[in-house]
Amino acid sequence: MIKKLSFATGLFFALTNTAMADLTIYDCTPYNIEKQYGWISERIIVIVDEETKSASVLDGYIQYVHKEPIAVSYSELKNGKFRVQWSVSGIPVRGNAKGSASWSATVSPSKAEMQVRATVAGFDNRPRGHGKCEVSREQ
Repeated sequence: MIKKLSFATGLFFALTNTAMADLTIYDCTPYNIEKQYGWISERIIVIVDEETKSASVLDGYIQYVHKEPIAVSYSELKNGKFRVQWSVSGIPVRGNAKGSASWSATVSPSKAEMQVRATVAGFDNRPRGHGKCEVSREQ
C-alpha cells in the first residue's frame, strides 16, 4: 500500500504543482489504538496549500476508492493546530456489501503529530489513532 500511496502522491504533485504554490506535506504514520477494528490507515498523507488554506488527504481507503488524494474540509484551530475531515463511501466491508466512514484528524505542525478518529456508518466502535508525521514543503 505504501508504494501505491507514494505513486499517487507523486502523480498528484506532478498534475497540480502549477496550481498550488506553497504546499506543506504531512506524511503521518498513526498507530491504531483499536487495531482489531481497523479503519485507521497505517499511513495518512495530508497536503496543505498554505496560500489558499485548503487541504487534500490520501490514505488507504481513499486510495482504494478514489485512486488519488481528495479535497477535504480544513480548519485552523486556536492552538496552532489544524483539523481535516473527510468521508469515503464505497468501502468493501463484508462480501459484496459497501460501507462508508468519516475521519477527523488533528495535526500539530509544531510537534509533527497527528491524532485521528473514524466514525463508521452502522457500527458503534470509534477507531482512533495517533502518531508522528514527517513534514516537507513544496514550492
